[in-house]
Amino acid sequence: MCKPHLPPTGCTFRPASSGSSAVPPRVPLCEPGPDDDLANSIIARRGGWMATLDRVLLHSPPVANGWNVFFGAIRDETVLSPRVRELAMLRVAHLNDDKHNWWHHEPIGKAAGITDAEIDAIRSWPETDCFDDVDRAVLTYADAMTRDRYVPDDVFAAVRDRLTTRELVELTAIIAGYNCVNRFLVAMDIDREV
Repeated sequence: MCKPHLPPTGCTFRPASSGSSAVPPRVPLCEPGPDDDLANSIIARRGGWMATLDRVLLHSPPVANGWNVFFGAIRDETVLSPRVRELAMLRVAHLNDDKHNWWHHEPIGKAAGITDAEIDAIRSWPETDCFDDVDRAVLTYADAMTRDRYVPDDVFAAVRDRLTTRELVELTAIIAGYNCVNRFLVAMDIDREV
């Protein structure tokens, strides 16, 4: 049997905001059976719960499977520091107006060492002095990849000079991947767990 659909520790279910879409999102949610291997692998990767996003993706098992494997690798198999990963994810969520991912990753970012002041400053980071050189290089890179899609040589060099090649590849995949997640969530009107 599928385990409960609960968010990670530190998150609580967020009610629908005023003006947001009716529950469920724009497509019905899949309710997998207890013997659904793909659903069970998603639940296992997430530590015992299934997100609303997963229940939408399950309409296309090949896409849900690829998503699960790819984002499992990004979240659980990279060497990039959790702090850098979460700074990038939160910045991308803000730029894409993805309220769900912001809500979901804020406590994860705090657990990774991002302070409350830094969380607040991510939205307008260029005007703050909250971040060190590595953070600022990462945030600039996230901005370039998300806003412009073209990364100027000096922006790339700033990240390359502060990270290993593997970390740079992983950061790039995380920023690109979470742009995909954000756009999917926003298009499907998934702004909360249901």
